[in-house]
Amino acid sequence: MNKQELLNLYHQGERNFRKQDLRGQSFVGQDLSGADFSGSDIRGTDFSQAVLRGANFTNVQAGLQQSEAILLLVFLVLVAVLLGAVAGFVGTLLNLELRAFTNSFQEVTAGWAMVMLLLAFAFISVLEGITTGFSVFALAFMVTVGIAAIGPILSTLINPLSIAVSSAIAQALTIVCAVSGATVMATIAALAAFRTFNLQAGLGVAGAYLLTFGYIVAATDIVTSIVPVVPAVMALSIYLGWRALQGDPKQVVIRRLATTLTARWGTSFRQADLTKANFSHAQLNHTNFDDANLTRVCWTGSHPEAVELTGFYNS
Repeated sequence: MNKQELLNLYHQGERNFRKQDLRGQSFVGQDLSGADFSGSDIRGTDFSQAVLRGANFTNVQAGLQQSEAILLLVFLVLVAVLLGAVAGFVGTLLNLELRAFTNSFQEVTAGWAMVMLLLAFAFISVLEGITTGFSVFALAFMVTVGIAAIGPILSTLINPLSIAVSSAIAQALTIVCAVSGATVMATIAALAAFRTFNLQAGLGVAGAYLLTFGYIVAATDIVTSIVPVVPAVMALSIYLGWRALQGDPKQVVIRRLATTLTARWGTSFRQADLTKANFSHAQLNHTNFDDANLTRVCWTGSHPEAVELTGFYNS
């Protein structure tokens, strides 16, 4: 049944639309209160801003159509490839600059600074959340860059050794922040693929990032100190992602970012009025309930993780 046929029947007083194939239809802003869609296939259907008070979605199959699933997976792979290229180019250029314009003491200092910074980033991110970890990085970066910038002016007042150390740490912070930021986002894309599809899809997205990063670094024909940063941060962000999926409130930003990457795909009830709607035993994988009115909605037997993933957090 297509959209116009359903709307014509609804306006004639029909409310029984059980076991209909409504895939890919758009009912944006329509008033379908009291309609019975039980057993219907609503994959890819858009109910955004619709009025669905008392509607029956028992046993519906929501989520992605096959074409949407393919496009979404391609999109996530392309995101991973882009992030891998950014991390490879930026990290390698910064690393080359570090080697070209610093002495051996500063290079060794920067190397140890990277190790200590990664450990500090991991410690803070696990205890306080990844946003706090990057916030501390940003503050430390501003302080060290400021010291390095005014170093020549105050060289007569400050020990030159401290300026060299500050400069090396600032360069190490820049490398770690740039590569870590891209790696964390790539891991979030991999988590989105894992939650939307399966483990193989998640590994494929992560592999696309690692291969792109590895190719860019290898193309410079040097052994670079940024290489260990990627697997270290990816392992950390996978752990934090697992914590987020377990409901850790400190890592909620990871879950929300993964949701954002995929929120506009699949079935959408965004900003819909679902007061007293019934989703008993519905397959709600990859369904968007952002900003919907979910007053007295029945979720009996529906998949709670799927509902949580797509923006509805049942308290």
